Amino acid sequence: MGSPTFKPTLGFFCGGSRKKILNFIPKDNKVLATGRVLNISGGTFAKTMLINSGSKDGIKIGLPVVSSLGLVGSIINVGPSSSRVLLLIDINSMIPVFLTQSGWPAIAQGQNGSFLKLKFLSSEASPLIGEIIETSGHGGKFPSGINIGKIVNSKAGKYVVK
Repeated sequence: MGSPTFKPTLGFFCGGSRKKILNFIPKDNKVLATGRVLNISGGTFAKTMLINSGSKDGIKIGLPVVSSLGLVGSIINVGPSSSRVLLLIDINSMIPVFLTQSGWPAIAQGQNGSFLKLKFLSSEASPLIGEIIETSGHGGKFPSGINIGKIVNSKAGKYVVK
């Protein structure tokens, strides 16, 4: 997270295959917790899920939630034995990212559907369809290098990520 001193942080893993998750080697001495999804909210205004890990497991507000495929979202509420996760696809979710091939920074914003859109991408950038998007680490909320998705569509300078 760019800090010169060691600060143990916790990342939460859910879903995906156990083998992929267990073979994951965290960067920068991160501490990990695992859990299961209890409920996924499909509401019109909020895309969240409830997980079976809480404060007794070391979960804290703001921690990233990651599956074997990449970033799922971040913790927004914590109880003793469960927590609520704001999903990456929620319109209120805005993540600092970078394009892995070209290095351009941007913000990935949820659209309350299956896709994200890239905002604040330089007009000089010309991303390729299929280019991988990862967290940039800017702002300190998420570490850099977590997979977000790839560019699947482009229309009039607007880029869509899935």
